[in-house]
Amino acid sequence: MFLLGLYSIFEAYRVLSKPGISGAARTLILRRHATGILVFFVCNFYVYAFTIFKCYDINLDVTTTPLWQIGLKAVYLSQGLIGPIIRCNEEAFRATVWSTIKSDFRYIFNLSDSASEEYNNILQLNNKI
Repeated sequence: MFLLGLYSIFEAYRVLSKPGISGAARTLILRRHATGILVFFVCNFYVYAFTIFKCYDINLDVTTTPLWQIGLKAVYLSQGLIGPIIRCNEEAFRATVWSTIKSDFRYIFNLSDSASEEYNNILQLNNKI
């Protein structure tokens, strides 16, 4: 599985090295792709380790849970948070998140600005049609 991930990164680099793709876009896409694969492997290492222990009949002491096992399980269970946190390194992602938070805040607390008033006017026009 790890070799397949490495091959995927290599293949993405090969495809993105063709003419017509800017260096900045190539770097952003490759960084996102490689980070996603790395996060997948790190987060699922708990599953890999548990499978190896079961396949080779390695006995784990179930009365005491080792610290490494708790750490791996915590990383595995938090993989839904790790991905978006890592994506916060991207300027476009941060801008989108900030824009979404501001619009949700305005919606929840019924704050109005010109954009939301325009949106409400469009909704009212659509309801009349």
